[in-house]
Amino acid sequence: MEMLELKDIASLLCISQKHLIKIIQETSGNHPCHFYVNKILTCTKDLLINSTLTISTIAQTLTYDPSNFTKFFKKYEGITPSEFRQLKKAKSSP
Repeated sequence: MEMLELKDIASLLCISQKHLIKIIQETSGNHPCHFYVNKILTCTKDLLINSTLTISTIAQTLTYDPSNFTKFFKKYEGITPSEFRQLKKAKSSP
């Protein structure tokens, strides 16, 4: 699982980071960070449901600072990663 930064993506496309941001905003209506956040959340949810990794390990795997990861997740999902994991496990239990 590799998370590329905008500058890396722009470099792969042989364009400037500024130009990449402009193109993404014009075509999608969203800043590239919107997609980055969504990708982190999607990967986090998958790892919370399908692995036994700790929250801290998941944060590090996704190149996110573990000390702020729970706040980040709760900001977008409304619950902590631990609460999300417990809810999903409770729903999947018979």
